[in-house]
Amino acid sequence: MRPLDVGHWAAHKLEMLTDHALRHGEAMAIGIALDSAYSVQAGELDERHHQLIVDLLQRLHLPTWHEWLRDPALVDGLAVFREHLGGELCLTMLRGLGAPIEVDSVDEKLLRRAIGRLDTAPTMPRAA
Repeated sequence: MRPLDVGHWAAHKLEMLTDHALRHGEAMAIGIALDSAYSVQAGELDERHHQLIVDLLQRLHLPTWHEWLRDPALVDGLAVFREHLGGELCLTMLRGLGAPIEVDSVDEKLLRRAIGRLDTAPTMPRAA
């Protein structure tokens, strides 16, 4: 089974939750920031690498946060993807820059911490 790429599971769910008000690239940026934050919480990714990823996304004027990340339906979306993938979850997270790691489970407590981390992180203003 081919894993979903970094950021995709959350991006697809955010697009649905926002009724596609978030464009795909914006949702992907948020998903990448979330998977990066989760990878830090899971002890796989160095904090410095997470910050480099978030800083790059923000310098490109891409969002790294959306209020719908707080919605429980986002985390519930993992079960939907598990069903869609035939009952087995297969996601790509990060072990380092350019170093993906495939995971078959996501710890919801760590995911909620990752969401909280993005919620409190400073963001750059969007380009006009």
